[in-house]
Amino acid sequence: MRPRYGLFLILVFLTGCTEFNRAKAYLLPPTVIGLDELTPKVYVNKEMSIAHREQFTGVVAEARRKITDFYGGTFSQPEILACSTEECFAAIGGGKPRGVNLSKSKLILSPRGLTVPILTHEWSHAELRTRMDAKFDGIFGMNSIPTWFDEGLAVVVSEEPTHSEKVWDLVVAQKMATPRLEDLATLKDWNKAARQFGDVDCASGVPGKIHVVYATAGHEVRNWYRRVGREGLLNLIEKIKSGERFERAY
Repeated sequence: MRPRYGLFLILVFLTGCTEFNRAKAYLLPPTVIGLDELTPKVYVNKEMSIAHREQFTGVVAEARRKITDFYGGTFSQPEILACSTEECFAAIGGGKPRGVNLSKSKLILSPRGLTVPILTHEWSHAELRTRMDAKFDGIFGMNSIPTWFDEGLAVVVSEEPTHSEKVWDLVVAQKMATPRLEDLATLKDWNKAARQFGDVDCASGVPGKIHVVYATAGHEVRNWYRRVGREGLLNLIEKIKSGERFERAY
């Protein structure tokens, strides 16, 4: 067993059912957990219709194009596990999110996330982790980059409407409370804020909720990217990989 697998399993036994299902989805071949191979590295549940499978093939191609166009190439080649039912998504460790990046090598999507923007968002996480040479396949994120930047960058790349600048403008116009970036530094911080500000409820379809946390991070990174562009992003990645602190490189 590879060291990363052993460490992942230890954490699973210390947590709950969702994490156990995610561990199965991460560690086992998709066909072993009941998914069909649609195309190389793309898997769907058996209940997904032929028409939906054809549509999703196009979604994958477009998401790949968006990643390539934004980063100037695609280094990551994640397996994509897509579910057309909530039961399927729960069985592979999903839940309220529309999509989850299990690592830089595996993404899972809910029936609410079978869209170009949501797949692109999760793929951006995989791409950044791959370019950063994230340890343990990126399953623990990247200590050298704050979560708000990772998520904010994914918002910018994906152009998901519910995370857009228009949503940020609505947050400002309604004088809604927003989190501070320093309070979104770790994945634990991010998840706590997503629950507190309503993003988790919004992702699961609760009426009247908007993605305050995602809009906040997206607004910050969108403005930064407008100033520095792709060259600035790639330079930031290289500086951090060389040991420079994010705060200085940013």
